Amino acid sequence: MMKVAHSFTDDSAVIRMEGLARPVRMLHLTDTHLRFYDERDGEKFQACVEYTKRIEEHHRERGTEPDPEKPFRQSMAQAATENLDLLALTGDIIHFPSPASVEFIADQIAQLGVPAIYTSGNHDVHYTDEPVNAEIRLTRLAALQPLHNGDPDCSARDIGGIRFVSVDNSVPQLSRKQGDFVKAQLR
Repeated sequence: MMKVAHSFTDDSAVIRMEGLARPVRMLHLTDTHLRFYDERDGEKFQACVEYTKRIEEHHRERGTEPDPEKPFRQSMAQAATENLDLLALTGDIIHFPSPASVEFIADQIAQLGVPAIYTSGNHDVHYTDEPVNAEIRLTRLAALQPLHNGDPDCSARDIGGIRFVSVDNSVPQLSRKQGDFVKAQLR
């Protein structure tokens, strides 16, 4: 059995694994809820504007950062200095599946220039006023393809002796395909 030791601080974690040839460095971001939208969102545009006003007011009342772009850009700027092996963006990176959001994230991934894994959460594929369901998710996958770079349902990538496995959870259940994929990856 492989020995693993895990330690963490408020802004970093170290996982030591016996038998690795070298350290593997990654940035893992999740639930950033970036909110970009424009006229290409058509009938959803006004709902995006209204939601953004409400959520920014909520953050101001709580004394927290109302604009998620600022800490995201700070994280990406720091990542650019860290000699990373992997960027893992997992679930609700964007709050609306708008073209502007996809373009922003694709540009950020390209600028960083390291391998990336992108896994959708419910907000990545659904607008705020929509129900969370597989049918809506399927209509959005083509638009999100620049972020997934492969199968949006599940993917795996080997880096430095570690297999990173991602499974889309944008609807609240796993498909048979996803379950079979995970089983195969864990063998």
